[in-house]
Amino acid sequence: MRPRRLVTVGGRPLNAGVRFLGPMLMALTRVWFRLTDLLAWILLCLCVLGALASPIAVPVFSRMNSESGSGWLLLAVSVAYLLIAFGAFLITRRRLTGLIFLLVPSAYWAATGVLVAAFVYLALVAVVFGLPYLLVYIAIRGRSSGAQEI
Repeated sequence: MRPRRLVTVGGRPLNAGVRFLGPMLMALTRVWFRLTDLLAWILLCLCVLGALASPIAVPVFSRMNSESGSGWLLLAVSVAYLLIAFGAFLITRRRLTGLIFLLVPSAYWAATGVLVAAFVYLALVAVVFGLPYLLVYIAIRGRSSGAQEI
């Protein structure tokens, strides 16, 4: 039988011996972190590919829309992709600060007036990437508040 892997956040293991809401919370946390890791790696790969493809794609789409493609637009798109990729990498390393970098598209859409897309993307990132950290916070908070061990 292989040993159980502890859930770690920020390099600190969440003590699996003290279970505030029982084994279901720990199992749900493990599954959700695995799903988050998988989605973060996929997002990381797609954003790196987007950053590499943007020098070709941005001028093509600018010509298709009869706009003058500027170098600043190309730089902004590439930097945005790289910031999102960096945030996804931080999420795979269990760093909560990665969520800030993942919200770059939401901030852009909110600044340009596309509020519905900004809120939908914000909710998606919060549910998919923020929920495991919330589950860990609930477990740690319950353990530190003097809840009884089950």
